[in-house]
Amino acid sequence: MNKPAGKPLVVRDQVRLSPLRCLALTLAGIRFRLFRSLVTVAILALAVTFLAHGLSHTLIAHETRLLAFNELRHLREIGEWVARLRAPDPRGAVLARLASAEQPYVAEYRRWAGATAAEAAAAEKAARRLAELAEHLDALPEASRVILLGGREALDVLRKLADPKALKDFGDRSREMALPEPPGGLDALGRFAAGPLPKLVAYTDRVQAGHQAAVGKVTRTLGPRTPVQWFAAAADVRATLTAAGFHVDDPAVRRLRAAAEHELALAHVGAAMEDAGVAKALVRRLNVEPKELHVETVLAWLRSGGRADWLAGLIAPHCPADTAAPSGELLLAATRRFHRQGRLNQVVGAELPTARGGLFDLPTGTRWLMVLSFLVCAVGVTNAMFMSVTERFTEIATMKCLGALDGFLMLMFLFESALQGLLGSAIGIVLGVLVATGRGLASFGTMVFPAMPLLDLLKCAGLSLAAGLVLAVLAAVGPAGAVARLAPMEAMRID
Repeated sequence: MNKPAGKPLVVRDQVRLSPLRCLALTLAGIRFRLFRSLVTVAILALAVTFLAHGLSHTLIAHETRLLAFNELRHLREIGEWVARLRAPDPRGAVLARLASAEQPYVAEYRRWAGATAAEAAAAEKAARRLAELAEHLDALPEASRVILLGGREALDVLRKLADPKALKDFGDRSREMALPEPPGGLDALGRFAAGPLPKLVAYTDRVQAGHQAAVGKVTRTLGPRTPVQWFAAAADVRATLTAAGFHVDDPAVRRLRAAAEHELALAHVGAAMEDAGVAKALVRRLNVEPKELHVETVLAWLRSGGRADWLAGLIAPHCPADTAAPSGELLLAATRRFHRQGRLNQVVGAELPTARGGLFDLPTGTRWLMVLSFLVCAVGVTNAMFMSVTERFTEIATMKCLGALDGFLMLMFLFESALQGLLGSAIGIVLGVLVATGRGLASFGTMVFPAMPLLDLLKCAGLSLAAGLVLAVLAAVGPAGAVARLAPMEAMRID
């Protein structure tokens, strides 16, 4: 008797779920574990906030200070011209401008020196070489620099090195102190000191002599007044300066004329305050003690058109007969310029802003703080993901018993971490930029808005988003790997 045939055994491939299905399951899991997911998002948001704030504030502060510095240069332009129309530029300023090829000064120097194009080019090249050597000497340790230079300027020391004996002594002392050789070596230094350097010094002497002659020519043409009065009153000041070899264009003349008018208006206020009657009237109006009455006190009080008109009427009888008394409108404009310049000085600070070295041009301390914050964040995210794995052992085992592949489970956990990283990074970027903007407003006021580097801030946001996302995914690799290696029966035994 034949036995009935058994049920056939059919072997099929495991069902593979698509990444979209995996993403849907991940979103469902996040909703069921919302509180723990929000904790992970908060950890990531704090780390990215710190990064975005550091980068954004550096960008905003630098651009604001640079904008303030450029505006301040225009406001100080009148002072520079006053100095240049009284005496020739110092040799150090001439050398610095030649080394940086700063126009239009280089063109002025060439005209005053009566130099050819080749002579001017050689002078600029020698000035750059001199600046390189001076920078090398300035970078030496202070004690070694004092012994080597003897407290003298770099130019004076280098000029003496044209003597072979002085050059040999310089090299011997440098080797005794184990100092680095100058750029190009000692022989190149001697050739420079004996050849191009004396020609450069002679060129600067010619420049200064030509500048002095130009100052005399302007003085003879515009009369024995001050440079401020020339700009405020002389209609042909540009033609006179151009004829003397100076470079000045129409916009600069207009700026200088306005600045000169403001300077004279404030000078009239200061001169009138020397009169006892004016001082007494100001003390009563400002309600201050006589010892507290200064020009700055008056300008701090002078904030409205009515006050400016009153002050203009008060000082008008005390202005010189050959000059027009300032109007209230002019006094108010001069006062605003004075306050603006003071505010710009505060923003720029003592250290002049230079070219920024990229988005990560941050202080060393800030960089280390960012690294530490990201390490702490990585530990927090990893811990949160491991806790999530521990809480879901039964769920993971059930999914494995139902046929879920290791790659699917690992991908699900990576998706979960990436979504949390994306959300946390977005929140951190918004918070970081807002905090940086608020800090900029507190430090620089509304000057922040015209200086806001929007394109660089977008780059900063992109970098912060990428950093937060990568951090979240990398922190989840370990827990996700543990999930993939977990045996179903081992997970089922864990309560």
